[in-house]
Amino acid sequence: MKTLLLSILLFTLAFSAPALQRERTYIQEDGETFFATLKGDEHLHWIEDEHENIIKYNAQTQNYDYAEISKNELKASGERYSHHKKQLRGVAKSVSKDALLKLWEEKRLKKYQRKKH
Repeated sequence: MKTLLLSILLFTLAFSAPALQRERTYIQEDGETFFATLKGDEHLHWIEDEHENIIKYNAQTQNYDYAEISKNELKASGERYSHHKKQLRGVAKSVSKDALLKLWEEKRLKKYQRKKH
């Protein structure tokens, strides 16, 4: 019985842990590198640079893009991230910490509501 409970606990922790928040190197498709930190948890996750730009991976272009919130999802905007740009013309600034928190809370609430039904 103890083994079963321990296994369930470990399984739950493995899939509901916060992101490992340490700085690491990311590589763009053309070889350009930048340092950023993975943030979030199982409900919502993103990459954040030292200027608090929110970044998401774009699987189509195989680059890291500035993020945007669209249709209640955090997505790559299509505008390639570059650590040389300190600010972007509106896309990066439209994803504020408050907007991320609100989106995270909505996703978290939906998940727990589904579990109750």
